[in-house]
Amino acid sequence: MDPPMAITRGREGKMKEATMREDKDAGEPLRLARQPCSEDEIRNRPLRAFLNETEEAKWHEDADIRQMNRHDYIRALIMGQVTKVVYRGHQADPRLIEELNRLGNNLNQALVYVHADTTRQTDWENLCELLEQTLLHVMFGPEIGEAEDVH
Repeated sequence: MDPPMAITRGREGKMKEATMREDKDAGEPLRLARQPCSEDEIRNRPLRAFLNETEEAKWHEDADIRQMNRHDYIRALIMGQVTKVVYRGHQADPRLIEELNRLGNNLNQALVYVHADTTRQTDWENLCELLEQTLLHVMFGPEIGEAEDVH
């Protein structure tokens, strides 16, 4: 009886058949090679680059920011799949943070009040609109209206 066959990939990346050995205890064939991958997933082209310390540090930092290992980062960079990380200002106006904290506290108190007794009904649309107006006022300043007598 011929042993079972499995398809494997050799060192040159070519497909070939290999025999599978049977586990004597379980009577099931053991795979001696991993499953073949598609042609576009085969990585058989080495890449070697020499970097100075600054370049290597930037490479590691960029890969860490994107939570990728170095090799996946290079592959994504080559394929144009790396997204640009946009840094926003880390310093916010302390008054803005304080006002947002107050708004959050007020919202939490309103929710506790509503959920304390389910028979109470409030007009949530008005509360939402008021909260939205307050946030816009805090973020962008007071709204400037148009003068009525200007033509």
